[in-house]
Amino acid sequence: KWHESAVKWASQGARGGSATSYHPFWSWEIEKILTLKSNKSTPENSVKKLDYGIGFNKLFFERARADEKITLFSAEESRGLIDNLYNYELWEKTYLELEKKRGIRKKKISARKLLKSFATERFETGRYYPIFLDNINEGPLKDSIKMSNLCLSGDTIINTDMGKMTLEECIEHKDDLRVLSYNIESKENEYKEITAKAMTNPSAKVMRITQDGRSIKCTEYHKIWTTNRGYVLAKDLVETDELLIDE
Repeated sequence: KWHESAVKWASQGARGGSATSYHPFWSWEIEKILTLKSNKSTPENSVKKLDYGIGFNKLFFERARADEKITLFSAEESRGLIDNLYNYELWEKTYLELEKKRGIRKKKISARKLLKSFATERFETGRYYPIFLDNINEGPLKDSIKMSNLCLSGDTIINTDMGKMTLEECIEHKDDLRVLSYNIESKENEYKEITAKAMTNPSAKVMRITQDGRSIKCTEYHKIWTTNRGYVLAKDLVETDELLIDE
């Protein structure tokens, strides 16, 4: 409820603020988290303004397939799991050690039952998202992905310090590129280095946004900068919004 209240300030007109909260499968409260957006929940035990990303990895799926149990830990006693979140070998070593360690708060639940609960809530609400911690950072990215990423269409024209290119060409480009960006603090255009680039979902649903004869294609959850309301999700744009157009 505290998190839900904290994001209400980011109002987008008639739509209140929203955010996505990320949790690993071994979180002590994971079972409760999977009920917070349930259609069967009451206002007192639900958090409707937050979406949830749940992190899974190889160990979890192996145990779910074998119908074995996983161990849940409290955050204060399992810091090593977060520290090694994207290094599977170190993470697995830490996890197995914690499972054997005495004197800490932990409990065992069915991996398969948890997976079924996640799948049910994902199907019924569409607001729970899986994160595959093993392979999320396999690929050409320079920096680690630690949250969800929002996308533009591959044929989007990008102004770079080497001329105009499509986004797909930027991804395939071997040399370092800088792209023309808008600094919302200085209110000036400036070229910024690309720190991460990759193709995500080639079949993702996209929408076209048009203003003054210019258009952009993006996923509905891509954030668009407007001069009147700041960043707005593409799906929440209205006719009165003014997009910043590069001349």
